[in-house]
Amino acid sequence: MSNKAKVEKDFNCYIPVIMDLKGPTMRIGRFEEPHEISLKAGDEFRITTNRKVLGDQHIVSCDYDEIKEHLLPGDKILLDYGRISFTVIR
Repeated sequence: MSNKAKVEKDFNCYIPVIMDLKGPTMRIGRFEEPHEISLKAGDEFRITTNRKVLGDQHIVSCDYDEIKEHLLPGDKILLDYGRISFTVIR
């Protein structure tokens, strides 16, 4: 029996559990003209925390300064609620 279940039984109460499954939200920066880019599987694409960088076919800035502290090669980055997936190379 878990500690939570034991306390619930001992005190005849229910203990709700709340979890944040979303993870951090990252907003990308501005793009050079044109504002739309197309990537295909295998294309390298960089994400930088340097907000002065204007995005293009190869790079975009983001507002999540701690991104590099949370990622390792092989990790996945999901964008647009999981519709786009990137694999971290370095």
